[in-house]
Amino acid sequence: MKEKLRIKTLGRKIILSISIVVALCVVFSVFIVSGVVEDQLGEKYEVDKVAASESLSYSLAPVLDLYDYRQVERIITSSLTYKNIAYITVFDKGGTLIVSATEQNVSSESLDVEKHEITS
Repeated sequence: MKEKLRIKTLGRKIILSISIVVALCVVFSVFIVSGVVEDQLGEKYEVDKVAASESLSYSLAPVLDLYDYRQVERIITSSLTYKNIAYITVFDKGGTLIVSATEQNVSSESLDVEKHEITS
């Protein structure tokens, strides 16, 4: 039984050793590349989220100053097209709910809730 598992020639031993080293390098490379890609996607998500929030803030500020709540509703409903926005709620300075919009079939457990002040 042991004779069947033995590698008899030096050439085959070298080829087997090189194959094992190459396989290990491939496995380590996959882990490194997947980590880098995950980090880059996380950074891109953060940048897109900040850009969408700032854009929405600058769009809403003048409309809120005019108390045009129908236009506020149109703006936040149209902003749901951003990938990073699934739910929006707008409150006035006193904390009273003005308007709210959400994508369909969004569970509250999957939301990353953040608060942003609207600046003009």
